[in-house]
Amino acid sequence: MAIAPLACTKDSTKNTAQSDEQTGMKKWASSAFFPDGCLQMVNTYCDRLYSPDALGNLLIEEGNTHVLIRKGMTENGFSQAYYEFAHAQIHFKNRLPRDFLSALKQQRFFERLFTHLKQKPINQMSLFDRVKSIRAQMELGAIWNSAISEVILLRMERLYPGFSKTRDHMISIELWIEKRRQRTKLLAEIYYAIWSKHPKWRDVEAQFEKIRTEYLNYIQENDSLPDDIKKDWNQRIKDVRLVLPGTDPANDMEICSQTEQNAYFFTNLNYLTICAGDFNTEEITQTLAHELSHALDIDRSFKIFEDNSRAGIQLNSFRNNLCENKISDCKAWVDFRDIIPEHLEQMKDFRVQQPALQRCLKGKETRQLDDDDEYIMTTAKQEVQEMLASSAERNIFLRLTKPDLPMPDGSMRKNPGYLNPCNYYDWPPESPSLDDEINLLVLFTMEYKCNPSGTSTQRMENAIETARKLHQEIIKAQIQMEGEFSQRQQLQADQYAASPAERFADRLGAEIFSRILIKNPDIQTRRALYLASNAWQCSRPSLERHFPEEAQIQRNYLVNPHSIEMNRRKELLPLSIRKALNCRKDFNLNECPF
Repeated sequence: MAIAPLACTKDSTKNTAQSDEQTGMKKWASSAFFPDGCLQMVNTYCDRLYSPDALGNLLIEEGNTHVLIRKGMTENGFSQAYYEFAHAQIHFKNRLPRDFLSALKQQRFFERLFTHLKQKPINQMSLFDRVKSIRAQMELGAIWNSAISEVILLRMERLYPGFSKTRDHMISIELWIEKRRQRTKLLAEIYYAIWSKHPKWRDVEAQFEKIRTEYLNYIQENDSLPDDIKKDWNQRIKDVRLVLPGTDPANDMEICSQTEQNAYFFTNLNYLTICAGDFNTEEITQTLAHELSHALDIDRSFKIFEDNSRAGIQLNSFRNNLCENKISDCKAWVDFRDIIPEHLEQMKDFRVQQPALQRCLKGKETRQLDDDDEYIMTTAKQEVQEMLASSAERNIFLRLTKPDLPMPDGSMRKNPGYLNPCNYYDWPPESPSLDDEINLLVLFTMEYKCNPSGTSTQRMENAIETARKLHQEIIKAQIQMEGEFSQRQQLQADQYAASPAERFADRLGAEIFSRILIKNPDIQTRRALYLASNAWQCSRPSLERHFPEEAQIQRNYLVNPHSIEMNRRKELLPLSIRKALNCRKDFNLNECPF
């Protein structure tokens, strides 16, 4: 999973629900941010955005263009992201699930929220007013969360009559899992209702398709790309989906669905999402361009190759059969188990696209990792041991092997998770990586089903040991495939690898963004849109900003996929962007040729 840069929302003043007085928005002429030097321009903008008289809120005006950046607070003390979320809760309340809406109405949630949003500016509040405001905020959160819990209980009662009368310690793991499924399903319904018709999300959808088209044009027109890469990239861009935050029950993204100012690309699922706090506070063109680039990065290349490998195809087949309770082919399992090293040899056929570029984008030198190095097997063993410990602690191996389960009241109940590893997840993992924990459980379950010899104890131990050894071989083959470009934290911490994925997305995203900027004939407007799309680069006043050299010493101990703040500002000003903005390169940085 890649984490996006934090982005911004372009809007005209007439389209926002908030007046300048409510938001505390300060108006600035765009020319105030436009010195000759590119980096100086960004630095000046960031200083202005978080100056004492702006504090994260700006309305940049350039001709007929109005770009709002809402990174700060409203005059009456709410974060801009929360304020927009609260208004959306009220405006789209009638689209909420009926049972949830009913629970909220019974406690006058919407009237109380509306009143709360009208509170006085903080500097006009008495101490009692502040206490009242804190109480109101806590009570609203409690009402919202209690309504979620109430609806889940009602839905579980419909599915399992008598559930509401069962004490918590009497509920089986399987029913707890079902309860969590009901929760994420309800949250998906709620956030679809709140955001799917929201004008700012509609803007995100329109922008996404515009940027997808720009990618396809870029790929087609780029004569430096070999035909095989052009064909591959073209299909990858067409296959990517944009998903409304929180609406995939398999991904519990509750904060992203409310106020988080971030965006994500899910490598395994091949979709991206922009969090509500992002599209409500910033211009998101560059963020979308960045996230869409991840469909072409090296991590996505690894995943596609794994899925199409013999080992990947066979493991997916075993997992699907187990999870759908189909009859398993034990002959196919024995053949796979006995020649898995031959299957995994195929992983060595992986070829890195544009290896010189990827090495440049790593950003640092790494040590040589020998394919037969004992280090690789030690790392694989450690990863598998952590998975084994996690599953054993939850009694998953034991539960998988028992057709009936004892209940706390002494009765026995049929086990819905018998020989079905997917049933021990809130939602069955879709397109998991080869090294995902569920594949360890698949290996265990297939061996347990297909090798019934020995006592029950011997059978259990044999299945766990077989799964452990096979999964170690799988992870070893993956590490060998990933090599110097691996994103595994252990390899990066030991300086054997550095992932170029985030810097690749920054670089390619900037190329696409420059093509969009250049279509606007007015230089000043281009600059305004570039800056509005880069508010996420600006950090609030902090200790780090006052002591940058010492702060850098700390950062050297972090394993971070992104470049450090100032370097990232420079990297997001490549030649194509500088040409579009008509500004001077006023910094030293070796640019990776693209």
